[in-house]
Amino acid sequence: MSDADALLSGLWAQDQSPAQDPAFVIAVMQKVELQRFRLDMAWLVIGCFAAGVVFWAVAPLIEALARLAGPLTGPSTIGPVVAALAMAALLWSWISDRPQPAV
Repeated sequence: MSDADALLSGLWAQDQSPAQDPAFVIAVMQKVELQRFRLDMAWLVIGCFAAGVVFWAVAPLIEALARLAGPLTGPSTIGPVVAALAMAALLWSWISDRPQPAV
């Protein structure tokens, strides 16, 4: 490398921009997280609506089965069944939680 090249690279090294701009990085991260939050909320709303529709559609069937079962379905019998179904739904939700992609 000649002296002119060394002089020029020394001058350019003094005028280089930083390797990372923290304000830009934070702004991009905020935008990505906001998009991810909106997508998660949209899926949550869709899932809750779908679950409500399914429960609304299945309610008459459950009521008919409860009438058919008669004395087998007292308050002491239905409570644990509902609790077990709720726990199964929570467990399924916890197990199927998808990992978030790295940014």
